[in-house]
Amino acid sequence: MFLSKGPKIQSVPDLIGQQLHDAESIILKNGLRIEKIVRVHSRTIEKDVIISQRPNQDEPVRDSLSLVVSLGPYDTVYSCPDFSGKSSDDASDLAKKLGLTIEFKGQGGKVKGQKPKPFSLIKSGDIIELRLEGETTSHG
Repeated sequence: MFLSKGPKIQSVPDLIGQQLHDAESIILKNGLRIEKIVRVHSRTIEKDVIISQRPNQDEPVRDSLSLVVSLGPYDTVYSCPDFSGKSSDDASDLAKKLGLTIEFKGQGGKVKGQKPKPFSLIKSGDIIELRLEGETTSHG
């Protein structure tokens, strides 16, 4: 007759603050599996970083654990500003304040057109293409 002591009980490594892809290999090396991943937005924790785990570090675990993983902050959505007629410096300053990236096309000191169009919905991190015209000013 063979008596089982039940499933093997192990302790859990501390995964909080780790990138999910790094934690996955640690979990596998420890003979565990991920049962559930809950993804939540966080203003302070970057995307794909583990916020919490169940069971916690050094608590007994049978074979699986659950993780709460950051989606990062919510995207901030803006109405795209109208850059027409602005100097390239003023356009750059405004874009920087909104977390946008600008790509200038053409030569000149003033914005004559843009993509996406003014008042289109954009998000922080989007790239705005500005077409320049007019005289270039030389600094010096």
